[in-house]
Amino acid sequence: MIKKTVSSGVSCRIIPKKDFIGKEAMIAVKFGSDISGFTLGDRHYTLPAGTAHFAEHKMFECPDGNAMTKMSDMGAEVNAFTTFDMTAYYFTCTENFYENLAELVKMVSKPYFIPESIDNERKIIASEIKMYEDDPWQTNYFALLKKLYGGYMGCPIAGTERDIAKIDANLLELCYDTFYTPKNIMLIAAGDLDEDRVTETAEENFNLPDDKAAEADIIPPNDGKSGRTEVEADIKMPLFGIGARCTEKTDAEDIVKMRIISDCLFGARSEFYQKLLDERLADCLPNTEYMNGRCYNALLVTGSSYSPEKVFEYAKQTLQKCDLNNIKRTVTQQYAALCMRQDNIDGTVNAVASCFAKNTDLLDIYGIYGKIVDNIENFAPILPEMSGLTLSVVCKKR
Repeated sequence: MIKKTVSSGVSCRIIPKKDFIGKEAMIAVKFGSDISGFTLGDRHYTLPAGTAHFAEHKMFECPDGNAMTKMSDMGAEVNAFTTFDMTAYYFTCTENFYENLAELVKMVSKPYFIPESIDNERKIIASEIKMYEDDPWQTNYFALLKKLYGGYMGCPIAGTERDIAKIDANLLELCYDTFYTPKNIMLIAAGDLDEDRVTETAEENFNLPDDKAAEADIIPPNDGKSGRTEVEADIKMPLFGIGARCTEKTDAEDIVKMRIISDCLFGARSEFYQKLLDERLADCLPNTEYMNGRCYNALLVTGSSYSPEKVFEYAKQTLQKCDLNNIKRTVTQQYAALCMRQDNIDGTVNAVASCFAKNTDLLDIYGIYGKIVDNIENFAPILPEMSGLTLSVVCKKR
């Protein structure tokens, strides 16, 4: 991986993939749904939930036409997404890479927020919100987060219809000027590329606002309560979500260790999953996630079962027992998967962006796994203190 910084201050990561046909570029911005407001100078601003996602939708609109349409006409597949801690704009292509890259950089550098188009976009996003509301898995996930962290974190990334009604062109312009600045942005490019030409294209087309001394309001990490929450939906088999807050971790080594522990306790070869199979409590592997960011660090286990309460009890016992007998196999498998991902351009680009948003570096993650593998006999991670153990259930409408 080649690391560069252009004169505007934007960090660039170029991932050479000789003889690969496909190419990808992504611009990652540290502006996600976990920012509920910010202070600039002596003034404080509160952001409605869904603001970062709304900005993502509107960035493609330019004075001379829609950037997505222009890039698609040049053979690119274009998209964007918003997470808790970042917004990302990206394209993949096999031709016209540098022309598409120039268009992507110019798009992010020149927002075009006009009131008429904001109103039209609000209707589109409202339809998207309704679609998510009809998804029981989304309902389960955010009900769990709401119980763990409180209202703002428990609100879907797109916000609610009430929230997006408060978003206007002035607010989007303010957020752009505050967060779409060089220190918050990284350009990532991967493929069989000329690194000098990538840098030159970025140099010529980035034109961003100056960095601001803004202090972002990050969602409080302990605003929720432990316990049980239940939601009804039009489903046959109940869904469960089990979560616990971890002591705050920002170090890359702690993140790696927690991913290993999570997989060891609740993954495919865990005693927990074997119990679920033996007692026919689940017909497929639950999803295990260690989610971490600027204000949240939680272990989540989600899936479907006709006996969510029993699954919850087994999860509680698993955390208390913390048996890491299969740790060596887990480490080896995770490291192998990480190495294999190097041949997947999209996976690598996304991993670099995710690390940037969390103030870590993908190369550091590789290095940490390498050291653990080299000293696997002495590797004995300890489960950090957990709090707020919570069960979320989505059950059939009564």
